[in-house]
Amino acid sequence: MPGTTANPRPKWDTHNPHSRLGQIWVSNIRKVYNPIGFHKGYNFPLFLIGVGGLMGFVLSRMQYFDFNGTFSKVSHPNTFASAIPI
Repeated sequence: MPGTTANPRPKWDTHNPHSRLGQIWVSNIRKVYNPIGFHKGYNFPLFLIGVGGLMGFVLSRMQYFDFNGTFSKVSHPNTFASAIPI
C-alpha cells in the first residue's frame, strides 16, 4: 500500500530515541556516570566490567597476603616451604 509506513515502534520501546521511557533511562544513567568523569555512555559499562574483574582477582588472591608475618617464613632452611624462594 503506497503512502503507509511500517509498524511504528511502541511507546514503551527503550530503543526508540523519541521514547519517554528511553529518555528517562538515559537522563538517570547520565546522572551516575557524568559526575564520575565519563562523558560517553559506552565507557561506563566497560569500566565496570574491567574494575569488577580486577577486584574479583584481587579478592581471590587475598588469602595469599602475609598479614601476620607467618606465611613467608621458612620452616627449615633446606626445604621449599615458603612462598618466596630464598
